[in-house]
Parts: sequence; C-alpha cells; structure tokens
Amino acid sequence: MTVLGNSGGLIKTGFVFSGWNAQADGLGTNYAPASTFTINANTTLFAKWVADTTLATDSFRSQTSGNWNIPATWLSSHTGTFSDAITATLSPTSSAATITVQSGHTVTVTASVHTDQTICSGTLTVNNGVILTIDDGTGPDLGVTGTVNVLSSGVITGSGSVVFSPGSTLGIGSAAGITVNQNSGSIQSTSPTFDPAANYVYNAVGGTGQSTGTGLPANITGSLTINTAAGVTLSQATSVAGTLTLTQGALTTGANTVVIGTSGSVTRGSGYVIGNLSKIFRRTMQKHTRSAPRTDIRRSRSKQLREVRSRHNLRYRPLRELCPGSRIPTNLHVTGR
Repeated sequence: MTVLGNSGGLIKTGFVFSGWNAQADGLGTNYAPASTFTINANTTLFAKWVADTTLATDSFRSQTSGNWNIPATWLSSHTGTFSDAITATLSPTSSAATITVQSGHTVTVTASVHTDQTICSGTLTVNNGVILTIDDGTGPDLGVTGTVNVLSSGVITGSGSVVFSPGSTLGIGSAAGITVNQNSGSIQSTSPTFDPAANYVYNAVGGTGQSTGTGLPANITGSLTINTAAGVTLSQATSVAGTLTLTQGALTTGANTVVIGTSGSVTRGSGYVIGNLSKIFRRTMQKHTRSAPRTDIRRSRSKQLREVRSRHNLRYRPLRELCPGSRIPTNLHVTGR
C-alpha cells in the first residue's frame, strides 16, 4: 500500500503536517507520504504534527506594539492570507514577502535591519543610532500612511523608495531635518517622496537645534509642527495651508518667510517665530440687490461714495489677535487680497 499525504486538508492551528504514525501518541511506526507497506490487518494511521515555524520569506504583520527585533511582536504567514498565522519565530527582514505595521500599533526598531515591501499604517520609530535600510524590491519599498518617527541619530537609508502619503506623519529628529541630499538628514534613501499633504513634526531632543532642510515641501497643505526646545531654522520660504503649531522653541526664518494661507491657522504652546510670518486674508464680497423707490437712487454723490466705501472696505486684523502672546517682530507683514 502507498501512503498518501495530507490529501484531506487536515489542519491543526500552529502546527504543520509531518506524516503518519501507527499510534495516536506518536510512539509507533512512522510512515512518510509516498512510502509503501504491506497491510496484514485492519490498520489506522494517525496524523503527525510538528510546531510550525516562521520562514524568512513569510509575510509578517504586527500583532501588538513592541520591538521590531523581537519575533513575538509579529505574526507570520506562509500564504500571506494570515489564515495560517502563527506568532513569529523570526523577526522580519528584507527577505520577507510583505511586512505591515498595523494601525494602532507602535513598533520600534532598536537594532539596524534591512527591510522591503513594508507598509506602515501604525507608528514606526527608528531609535537613536539605528539604521533602517530600505532595499529596492518590486512595488513600494516603504509606504507610510501612518506615522514614522526618526530620532535624532536614527536614519532611514537605502536604494528603495520611501513614500509619505497624504495624511501621514513624519517625525524628524536630525539636526539637518529632511534633505534632498542622501548624505544627511533623517531620511537618506535614494528616492523619498514627501507629499505636501503629509504632516511634518520637528522634535529633536536635548540641546540640538534643527534646520527644516531642503526636503520639506515649499507648499505644505498638511501641517507643520515645531517641537524642538533648541529651535528650528527655516531653510527656504514655506507656505502652510493647514496648521502651523508652535509647541516649543523658536522658528527662525532668517531672510525667508512663513506664509499662512487663507485657510491656514497658527496654534502655539510656548513656541514663537523670530523673523517673517505672513498671513493672507481673503474677504468675500457679496452683491446685494434690492428694489428701491426712484428717490433712493437720486442720492447725493458724496453719500453714494460713503456707502460704497462702507460696503467694500477690507479690514486688516493685527497678527497679535491671531497669535496671542507671540513675540511679533517689527518686520512682520499681513497681506490681504
């Protein structure tokens, strides 16, 4: 008789089929699939199971917040569907089919590692002194829809693509900020994409000041947050259509200007701006039509002019009303159109 394999699709969660045995306790004769033996009496074979283990080429996704480099942070799946998921016995690397940091989880990279085909929907933190290398595989190599925090001396580098999508958040700890130069800044990958609709947070700790860097979009439709006690220097003229948040430290503009768009706003804790901060106001003109006796139309010319000025006068609000308590320099301008 020829022994079949697991042709009936038997499943034991967390285990893999490894053949048959003549006894239920597994202490009898083993029979491997495709082996042959002679049946001299009624015979029952029992499935043998061994604990499943993670393969480096499996798909991974976080099952809890934790350390990237500890396997228990992850589930692994041979099929990628996670119907066969087990608690991983390896932590993921660039050999993995896919890697996902799930929404609601914070995963911290505490030792340098290579990765690829990674999606961050939760929060991914790269610790000080740690290098996260993004290898170049097929498709997006690191796609961010959640949050990535790169601490002061942490680095994301590599030849793979790094894409910050609209609504994602990048926490920037490097003194150089984010740059288009692969040799400096928090992100040093070959082809990073910093979407204008993403949110950018400067949050270096200790006594390290920062520059925003040339990689910061010039026209931010998301938000910009300054949370560096030692201050941040603006590397180029920047407009913010969302919210400029001055949590702590000074934002020093130098010869550049921060322009708050018509729909933009400023909020602050103890932070402030040194330099040029401009706010654009747009007044909506409304046309009013009414029926009036002929005698109303024959008003004096001077009275008509007074009414025209009253209806169309643009009022400019002092910037101190927008940022109460801010330190407003004398070369600040508020424009209107």
